[in-house]
Amino acid sequence: IPRISFDFIPPGSDWTVTRKQFPLRLAYATTFNGCQGLTLQRSVVDLCKDPFSHGQLYTALSRV
Repeated sequence: IPRISFDFIPPGSDWTVTRKQFPLRLAYATTFNGCQGLTLQRSVVDLCKDPFSHGQLYTALSRV
């Protein structure tokens, strides 16, 4: 992940402040079993790997 740089020159000064940070976004993760009983506004399900059972896939897809 490339870092983002922000340069700031305070008013009336001849020096520069440079801030470097990673572009991160707050996110949460849970398991198929952990999302049982939850109602979510949005959801992302990673289907690159097969779920352990069909019931887990149903649980993940029916939370929204």
